[in-house]
Amino acid sequence: MTAPPPRRLVFLAPIVSVLFLSLVIVFSLYGLWKPVNAEQNYPWGSDTLGHLLKAEILQQEIQQGNWYPVNFPYWYNGMQPFRYHPPLPYYLLVGINLLTGDMLDAGHWFVILTALITGLSFLLFARWTGWLPAVIGGLAVALSPEYLRIVLAEGNLPRALASAFLPALTYCVIRLMTGQGNRWHGMATALLVAAAILSHAMMGAIFGLCLTGVVIIHAFLGKPPFRHTLLALSSMAIGLALSAFWFLPSLKGGISDINPQAMTEALLTFSLGTYLDPLLRFGQREIVYLGLSLVVVLFAGLFHPSIRRPIPLTFLIIGALSVLVSTPGFNDLFKGLPAHELFWPIRFLGFSVLALAIPLTFLLKGLIEHPVRKFLLFPIVILLAVDLFPSSQLLAFRRPVSQDIDRVAEILASNGHGWREATLDFSRLGSAPSYFFSADSSQEQVFGWAYQGSCTARTVSALNEAIQGGNVSVALNMLDILGADDLVVLKSDSSLDHLAAILPDSGFQQTWESSSLALYQRAGGPRALVIQPQVLGIGPGAYNFAILLPALLPGDSQYVDDYDLAFLSKYPYIVLSSFDWHERRAAESLLLAYLEQGGQVVVDLTGAPDDPLAREPRLFDVYGEHVQFYSEPVQIITQDDPDTLLPFQIQPWQAVVPQGDLVDVVRFSYHDVTGTALGYQEVGEGRIWFVGLNIPYHTLLTGDPLGISIIERSFSLETHATSITGTIPLENYLADEQGYTFEYTLQTQEELLIPIAACDGTAVAVDGAPATVHPLYNLISITAPAGTHHVEISFSPTRIFWVGATISLASLIGGTAGLFYWKGKRT
Repeated sequence: MTAPPPRRLVFLAPIVSVLFLSLVIVFSLYGLWKPVNAEQNYPWGSDTLGHLLKAEILQQEIQQGNWYPVNFPYWYNGMQPFRYHPPLPYYLLVGINLLTGDMLDAGHWFVILTALITGLSFLLFARWTGWLPAVIGGLAVALSPEYLRIVLAEGNLPRALASAFLPALTYCVIRLMTGQGNRWHGMATALLVAAAILSHAMMGAIFGLCLTGVVIIHAFLGKPPFRHTLLALSSMAIGLALSAFWFLPSLKGGISDINPQAMTEALLTFSLGTYLDPLLRFGQREIVYLGLSLVVVLFAGLFHPSIRRPIPLTFLIIGALSVLVSTPGFNDLFKGLPAHELFWPIRFLGFSVLALAIPLTFLLKGLIEHPVRKFLLFPIVILLAVDLFPSSQLLAFRRPVSQDIDRVAEILASNGHGWREATLDFSRLGSAPSYFFSADSSQEQVFGWAYQGSCTARTVSALNEAIQGGNVSVALNMLDILGADDLVVLKSDSSLDHLAAILPDSGFQQTWESSSLALYQRAGGPRALVIQPQVLGIGPGAYNFAILLPALLPGDSQYVDDYDLAFLSKYPYIVLSSFDWHERRAAESLLLAYLEQGGQVVVDLTGAPDDPLAREPRLFDVYGEHVQFYSEPVQIITQDDPDTLLPFQIQPWQAVVPQGDLVDVVRFSYHDVTGTALGYQEVGEGRIWFVGLNIPYHTLLTGDPLGISIIERSFSLETHATSITGTIPLENYLADEQGYTFEYTLQTQEELLIPIAACDGTAVAVDGAPATVHPLYNLISITAPAGTHHVEISFSPTRIFWVGATISLASLIGGTAGLFYWKGKRT
């Protein structure tokens, strides 16, 4: 029998482990120690400066006594700063800044602090693995290539904080699901889940999803009493409920408001060869790398009994699955899950690193305890270190802030010509423009980095698509709608060259230029747009029409029956695309009343709600038959000569073909089968048109002239027509953390589109009297009376805020009560 270690070593081991782990992490991040006193030491991560800007704004508001600002006027026509981005990281940054005195330095120390928390909390696993394996595991997680890439290259500070809570959260869940936990582990699990969500909602959700998988798989492998499994799951559920005061309101807005299909197509996947190729880092320092040596050691370790125990085997399975979810093939299965577009597959790697480090430490423990195989410990550690070392280049690499961005910030601060600035770069310049143009120049910005979370996210996305698709006149019209007068254009993109070419004809002058950027400016100030209602778009798909038809103004709701007849009657045309309803009869009755008044309705049944019996989209008595098209050409048949659509860019092309009692205006032929490409029904004094083949989206992708002509047949408007008839100045304009105030003067009553975001809870008062708001382009639209009037725009919590707060309060009371009724010291 082996003698127990001396008592002094029992107490010395944790102290030595903590000190050693802390020193290695801190000295590895030595490049962040120095204050930001030189250009080379600025944070260079793509997102870092944008997050620091929000923290800087928060600090300014706190100094004025406002601890939770509800409006951030510097981005995207005004946004609620903590509606989509969780607040916890920014309050921590403000706290660190009290010690550093500079927010950029605070960002550096934030990275060091979160890495320390990550590594040190992994030492909790020493309970099962011993101290030396836990130290190795802590270093493998805190300095892993994926962690360094996220924190230093992406600059995702909120994600770093969420990851810092993961080891302790995982430890508590293991204690509960194995029956080794007590009431305090249950409470800690709930608090850590809430903290992770309040740091980075998506990562908190991914952690919860993966840990739920851990608990379920362990229930099959370890066969614990069901009570233990239930306690682990319920503790995590309470944590989710605790965060409901913030989490529920965050579900509306930002990424969840972007078209799910478009988001799915934009999500990145990588092959296993990329994840496991150590040589790729030498040409691309920011490449995603999991670690070939780690995978080889773990799968070789499957022959050792220490890794085939329930806990390490469970984490090995979940770790492998969380890696595969972002690889081709497996990702196709993931896309079949509901709400998958809200979980970016590559972000599952944030859990994979920890999940694979846990079986590694169990393997190392088994080797240490074996009288013969213990010699393998040293070569395994050396192999891991050599494999991971090339990723350390991220620790030393510095990318100075662009002198061009710095120069543009100086120009905007000294002689800003207009109201708002738009950075046209498709986010390739990262968050540096957002920081320097707003923090240094106090410019309101409408385009550039990180539009997720803004109320105008879908509008900005459509603006991106208009520029990239070559619809530059439409893009310029949208920039007018958003109030942009100062344009910073990235010169290296050909699609932006097309836009720059027409700017001089639109009142812009090039006032500065470098090899990479050009600054275009025009005189302008806060203003509202006078609009003539022509086409109203309902549903996310209406934005496809808006890029093709600038006269269309997208409404704020995809539900037809959210609108009233008086408002709809202002518009001669209504476009329905990817629309929905709360109650079908109510929606059809509303449309019927509108048609009886002589209105025209254009319907694209793509993405419309299915009839529950036919399982096909249906409106009135017209069904949409689901059809797939492949590479063969589709012939269009009209009264003119037959023509052929350009090839569909997505194979197979998913579309619907309207079926019913229609007057066909345009038909198509495909494999000797004909169908309706455009048809209509007469209803009362109006007409309802049905567009098939998903032609609007096809035309958006390809610019097909034939598609444009089909769309024009539905309207007595040309595709270049707009709804804007003029502008009026907003006098005494003031924007702050509470809202906006201004005055306007009109000779006659007009429909005004005010380039201020219409977020949930937005209230508009004209001379103190509430005004009805009908958001268009996610901006505020009102019927403005004639004369000179004072307008106040403010924000108040909506019902979802109170529901979330009630759930959080109930879970807090219920969770606290549960602590006192928890039977026994252990579960």
